[in-house]
Amino acid sequence: MGKSWKWLLGTWWDGLYDYLNGVEPVNGTAGLLRVRPTNYHGRVLQLQCGLTLHPGDKIAELHIASARLLVYREGRQERVAGTMAMVRALETALGFLARAALEKPTLQGVKAFYGVTLLWPAAARFGFEVREIPAPLRRWGISLYERNLERWYNSRPRRGPRRIEAREVWISSLELQRRFGRDQAL
Repeated sequence: MGKSWKWLLGTWWDGLYDYLNGVEPVNGTAGLLRVRPTNYHGRVLQLQCGLTLHPGDKIAELHIASARLLVYREGRQERVAGTMAMVRALETALGFLARAALEKPTLQGVKAFYGVTLLWPAAARFGFEVREIPAPLRRWGISLYERNLERWYNSRPRRGPRRIEAREVWISSLELQRRFGRDQAL
């Protein structure tokens, strides 16, 4: 993809979104992974790891820079090789996130990290708990947005209809440290 106008516009858009919404980069990820500390506003949520989230608990929203992620796939003849490069980049980024969760003042006290993504099958392999987005209209809107984002950046679009819907992915801070903390990341 290089520095195509789509990549530049996508990078500019990510930067504007980050600035307006208080999204911070995770050091060491070359801008691939970003995080927005916030408070939980939903109903009481019990994660499979045993953590219970209550309204007002500190959480952090994860963001992936789509333009940067797809650079890992570009230039590879085989889709599988590109996908594996993306998975390795995300795994490395999660190690840096685990470190940032311990060292970054704005992430102190975060109980869990979550995101909304079409990449939930990969997130599940990394230990994230996958949940359906509770509101059907919100689920449909986010899925439409994510699919269009994928089409925008992908130079090799999929053939045929894509039925996958965006899902929420959750991981507790403790589980993040267990899987990707210093002992595992280095």
